[in-house]
Amino acid sequence: MSSLTLKLESHFQNRAPEKIKVHRVLIFRKDGLILFNNNNDNNLNFSTQGALSTGAWQAAFSLFKSLEKESSREENFRFSFDTSSYGIHILPIRSEEELVYGGIIFRDETNPAQIKNLFRNYVRETEEIFINETKEIIETLDSNSEVQRDFLFKDISDDEIDKLFSFAGE
Repeated sequence: MSSLTLKLESHFQNRAPEKIKVHRVLIFRKDGLILFNNNNDNNLNFSTQGALSTGAWQAAFSLFKSLEKESSREENFRFSFDTSSYGIHILPIRSEEELVYGGIIFRDETNPAQIKNLFRNYVRETEEIFINETKEIIETLDSNSEVQRDFLFKDISDDEIDKLFSFAGE
């Protein structure tokens, strides 16, 4: 377990309000890699949750950028998809190296606005951990990912890619 994960777990246990501890809390990178997950009692696995969360964020941000005339910074936004009792709320977490994201998935909640506000405050406190720790951890994760990437599509040509994704009979 990385030092960042340990610090995030400690921070969550010591600083997170009790009202958000009962819900699923994720901290993940832009590529969907989960850095922290407070609860593994769910049908979805960690990587699926990270991928779906980052995909929802990126889709919403891309849609917004297509509608806007001025340039906006990604860290100024938030993503929320909820009803009066359950939903998901995602916020960017600023770090020295890159944006990471915090998300909360809540259900059976009588006051979602309160949960989102508590979570927003918790995320702002969590930024301090990333400002102090992220560079070393992300470099380690990236170097581990590069080892895995070496096995996929090494020296593949555009023609080979076209063949992989072409339909039969074309």
